[in-house]
Amino acid sequence: VAARFALGMIPSCGIIYANATPLIVSALEQSAEFTAETAGFVFSANMYGTSLGGLLVITVVRVLPWRLSCILLATCIACLDFASVWIEHPTMLAAVRFAHGLTGGAIMGFGSMVIARAGNADRTFGIMIAIQMVIGGIMAAGLAPLISVYGVYPIWVCLIVFSLVCLSVLPFLSDYQAPRATTKTLAKTSTYRAPLAMVVLAGLALFAYQAGEMAAYTYIFEHGQTFGLSDSFMGWTSAASLWIGVFAALGAAYWSTRYGYVLPALVGSLLTAGAIFLLIYPSAVAYLVASMAFGICFCATIPYLLSLITEMDNTGQLASIGAFVSSLGLASGPFFAAVLLGLGADYVGILTFAAIAIICSSLLAVSPGRYLETVDHNE
Repeated sequence: VAARFALGMIPSCGIIYANATPLIVSALEQSAEFTAETAGFVFSANMYGTSLGGLLVITVVRVLPWRLSCILLATCIACLDFASVWIEHPTMLAAVRFAHGLTGGAIMGFGSMVIARAGNADRTFGIMIAIQMVIGGIMAAGLAPLISVYGVYPIWVCLIVFSLVCLSVLPFLSDYQAPRATTKTLAKTSTYRAPLAMVVLAGLALFAYQAGEMAAYTYIFEHGQTFGLSDSFMGWTSAASLWIGVFAALGAAYWSTRYGYVLPALVGSLLTAGAIFLLIYPSAVAYLVASMAFGICFCATIPYLLSLITEMDNTGQLASIGAFVSSLGLASGPFFAAVLLGLGADYVGILTFAAIAIICSSLLAVSPGRYLETVDHNE
């Protein structure tokens, strides 16, 4: 269990900023240099950098020493967060955050590969999500009241601290080498990979879910402000939704695949869409309940969607592709939302788009989920 917590921190180092999305966008928007659209585009630049970094590392993830690579990447991430403290111009900040994303995507690729090699990837992904929810909740509760005074700077400082903590656990992990073929049986096992169609469907399901949930999450504070909710209330609500989601993530890690892949992914996605639709209702109570439901459903669902593509082979290479697809979806959600705002849509339109994307994800996940259940049964 301790090893899985440590493993979960590696990819989290590259993506933990995504849990502070509403804080970052809201804090940037309060600056005279930013608007709601430009703040969203800066975050998208960060996430698209993460996607590209994850894509570029796929070709070298099995060749380079993962531990040394992660140490160097985590150090670069901390340095780029430190540089962000001093930049206030949108274009310059977008460039720095894009570079941050490149290194973050690379460390996600390495981390996902190691998680795949450790076995039972869905359990480690559940713990990884729990880590991100706890840290994100602490940031939301502690920093939301401060952004009106200090802006975005405290957020960058918190991200630096997390990178340093990640660096501190890396030396204590095992080597987690790729499986070696010593017999014909092992050779067959070491080169196992699912059909391309199943990999593509799993990737599309993951992309659609991440794009939908991040489109809704990015502007959730701005949506609440349209009907008079305070930053403090929304900060504590966001924190509570993240913290309660921890139990859902740990539940997914505990139950693993006892109920297969299809049922958890399908039910979780549909309930996530329902929670997003509930956010549309202009009420503080509805906002609270919907945020809680959103946190629970997301944390219970995303480990299964991540494991759909991760379990398609056992070398860890497809896990790196999964990290790329996941971050691409996370980047595209805010981008699509910002484009919709530029076209004149309101926050209700963004939430509707998000819910539809997640419903599509649930349908796409059925075939690859059934495939993995059949493979597990045959084995």
